[in-house]
Amino acid sequence: MKKRNMKIIVSNQFLTQLADSVYDIAIFWYVYEVSQSALLASIITALTFATQILIGPLLGTFADRFEPKRFMQIGFLVMLTVGIFMAISFHFFFDYFLIVVYVGLILHDVGMFIVAPAKNRLLPRIVSQKNLLKVNGFISSSGQVATLIGTSISGFAIALIGFVGVMLSHSLIYLIASLILMFLVEITSKVRPTNIDEVAIAASKEDIKTNTKTSLLQELVHGYKYLRMKTEVFKLIILAMVVNVSTMVLPLFVVLVQIQYNGGAVMFGFFSAAASIASIIVGLMITKLTEKLSVAQIFSYSFLVAGITLILLTLTSIPVIGIALYFSFTFVIVALNIKFNTYLITMVDDEVRGRVFGIIGAISGFLIPICSLLGGWLADTFHVNIVFILSGAWIFCTGIYVFFDKDIQQIKEPVINEENTLSI
Repeated sequence: MKKRNMKIIVSNQFLTQLADSVYDIAIFWYVYEVSQSALLASIITALTFATQILIGPLLGTFADRFEPKRFMQIGFLVMLTVGIFMAISFHFFFDYFLIVVYVGLILHDVGMFIVAPAKNRLLPRIVSQKNLLKVNGFISSSGQVATLIGTSISGFAIALIGFVGVMLSHSLIYLIASLILMFLVEITSKVRPTNIDEVAIAASKEDIKTNTKTSLLQELVHGYKYLRMKTEVFKLIILAMVVNVSTMVLPLFVVLVQIQYNGGAVMFGFFSAAASIASIIVGLMITKLTEKLSVAQIFSYSFLVAGITLILLTLTSIPVIGIALYFSFTFVIVALNIKFNTYLITMVDDEVRGRVFGIIGAISGFLIPICSLLGGWLADTFHVNIVFILSGAWIFCTGIYVFFDKDIQQIKEPVINEENTLSI
C-alpha cells in the first residue's frame, strides 16, 4: 500500500509541476509580448511572493481545519478554474486582459499555496515518516523532469494551440492530478502531538487544537507560539530567511554567463541542463547521501560548499569549470531543501503543520523580493561579479555559524514511531 501511495503522490506532484511550469511560461510570454515591458513581467514574480507572505499563513491555517486530501483537491479546483476563466476572458475581456492576467495569477498562487501545506500534512499519513525523505526526493526529481518538459513544450504549445489552448490544457492536467488523489489510502492513524503540554504553555494555556470556535487569527498566533517553542526549528527557519538574501544572484545568472563566460542562449542552456541533472540525481539518491550526516552537518556543509562555488564562479571564465561549479552549487542546495522540508514535516505536529508551514513560507520568503531588486541595482552600479561574491561570502559565513550554534548542533532526527501505523 505504501508503494502504491508513493507512486500516486509522486505522479500527482509531477502533473502539478508540469501544469505550473506551462502556466508560468505562458503568462510570462503573454505579458512581455503584449507590453514589451520587463517591469510588467517582473510584477509576476513580485505578486507570487506577496501572495506567499500575506496570504500563505492564512491558507496554512485553513489547511489545519480540513482533511488534507480534500483540501488539496480544493486547491486544484481553484487552479483549473483559473485556467478556464483565463481562456474565456481572453475572448470577452481582451481589452482589459492584462489586468485579468494579474488577477488570475494571484488566484492561481492561492491554489498553489492551498495545495502545499495540505500535501505536507498528507505525506506522513500515506507513506509513513520513515519513507518521507525518499518520497520527497522522488517528488523533487520528478518535479525537475516535469519542469524541463514544461519549459520545453511551452513555446511549441503556444504556437500550435494558442494561449487559450494552453490555459485549457493546463486545467485538464490539474483535473487529472486532482482525480488521482482519490486512490490514496491513509496508512497511519492520527497521532496525539508529542509535545502538547509545552505547546499549551506557549499558547498561554489555550487549546491549539483547530476548531470552528476559534478565529483564524487566534489559530495563526497559536501556530507562531508553537514554532517559537521549537527553538531549533525556529533557528533553522531564520537561517533560511538569512540565506535567502543570496537569492539576489538567481535572476542575474544569465548576466553572469554573458559577461564572465562570453556565452549566449546555448551556453546558458548547458548551465541550466547541468543544474537540472544535479537536481534529478540528488532526488533519487537523497537517502544514501544524507543517511550518515546529522541535520547540522547537512546545513553547514551545504552552506559552505554553496558559498565557495558561488565565489569560484566569478574567478574563472572557462565554461566547463563554470558548469561543474554550478552543478555542485545546485547539488548541495537541492539536497539541503529536500532534507529541510522532510525534517520540518517530521518535527511539526499534524494539528498545526499547515499554519506552521504557512508561517515558515512567509518568513523565509520575506527578503526575496527586496534582495532581487538590490541585486539588480548592485549589478548595474558595480559589476555582476560583486553580487555573486557577496552572496557566496554570506552563505559561507552562515555555514560557519551553524558549526558554533549549540541549538542547531544538538538537533537529532525525530524518533519514528511505527505503533500508529495501520496494517493494510
